[in-house]
Amino acid sequence: MTGKLASPSLLNFSLLLAAFLIFILIYWFRNLPLFWDITGQVDAALRLQKTGFSYLFPSETGVKWQTDNGHLPLYAIYLACLFNFFGVKLWVVHFSVLPFAAGCVYLVAKMNSKILEHTSPFAIATALILYPFVLAQIIFASSEFSLAFFTLWMLHAVQNNRALHIVLASIVVCLLNLRGIAITILALTFYIAWRKNKNGWYLVPSILIWMLWIAIHRKFTGNFWGEENQEFRDFPGMAKILHNTAAALLKFLESGAFICWAFFCYSVFKRRKWDDRANFLVLVSLSVLLVCIPSSNPVVSRYYLIVHLLLVPTVFYILPETRKLKKGIVIAGLFILFLASNIFILPPRFSNPWDCSLSALKYFPLRDSLDNYVEKEKIAPNQIQAGYQLYFPDSLYRLKNEFKGYALLPDHRLPESEYVAESNICNNFNRERETFLTKSYHLVKSFENGPIFINLYQRNK
Repeated sequence: MTGKLASPSLLNFSLLLAAFLIFILIYWFRNLPLFWDITGQVDAALRLQKTGFSYLFPSETGVKWQTDNGHLPLYAIYLACLFNFFGVKLWVVHFSVLPFAAGCVYLVAKMNSKILEHTSPFAIATALILYPFVLAQIIFASSEFSLAFFTLWMLHAVQNNRALHIVLASIVVCLLNLRGIAITILALTFYIAWRKNKNGWYLVPSILIWMLWIAIHRKFTGNFWGEENQEFRDFPGMAKILHNTAAALLKFLESGAFICWAFFCYSVFKRRKWDDRANFLVLVSLSVLLVCIPSSNPVVSRYYLIVHLLLVPTVFYILPETRKLKKGIVIAGLFILFLASNIFILPPRFSNPWDCSLSALKYFPLRDSLDNYVEKEKIAPNQIQAGYQLYFPDSLYRLKNEFKGYALLPDHRLPESEYVAESNICNNFNRERETFLTKSYHLVKSFENGPIFINLYQRNK
């Protein structure tokens, strides 16, 4: 399929419309409590702000951060700057995602510009925004958009032979996240060893700078990845690797993605052409698998954000071959499928099936119900162990000037407290612990809202 490129003015107008839609979404949910890993970024940002940006390493202050993954805390620095200008407020955290989310939509449109003669860029932008992975990450203020944005910028620069952009974007990608290292190394290997393309060499400085950074991190903290994260960085054993492989592959098909993959395969077969869009999709997919499969860290859906940002537009590649009515039916059906997939979540054993679904919005009133029940029954919060997400203190969960949180229940340990709060919103599903709770605890109170639940258990006397 050939066609002239969409005009810059059309792409820019599409970006403005997409940015406006994202703005409306964020504004509507601006007071939503913080969800998942963004709390780690906020925790680091607050510490940076309080110390005047003097300390980049947890050990320097003598106080552990909630999250230290061994990476330069770029997003936390960005958040701390926003806090200095606008104050420490929930809406500031939510709106911090806006430029990266809008930038992702724009870059995806640019990278797929050859199809925009036949399909409105706004239709593609809307499809991306309504896609469950993207929509949930926007509403929950996921910093994952920053990694996705700079990865897309790097790949777009490679596609267009822009050396300086490749160097700058890849440096940020490597410093942001371990998955950024994986995609950079894969892209470097692919373009140097396979394609014999000089653009691969422009990725080398980012790897060298990352190696320098982790050496500095080691010097100041005594470890490469953060002491509290060592249990997630261990080699998990063959049984866990097989489980991770199954879970990782399953997540490629979640939330309507199987339809997109079917369109992608049909498009490649029909055109008999393997182009840059296919190369990029394979590279980012492999980068996710390389990090998820050999790690004891749970496989989470948000890791796949960059994969699905590149996957969704492939649906539109075969639409020019259909009549206008059929095209409209396909697009409408696609939007309905995306929205409907937000109703369902998979069982907890598949690990974090909810972080790509708006079903997780039902968690927040349940957390309020749990907090009110604990206060009413005069149960001390430190007597309750809860998994990651559920244990969050109000100082991070609601950005209030109080602690009021629960004790953290580690993923791979059995509870020792008087009470245990468990939810399918947590990522620490453990069969051994489920059996232990059945034998050693009894259910005190259950809070349910659709597919989401929070159960409060008390130790047997």
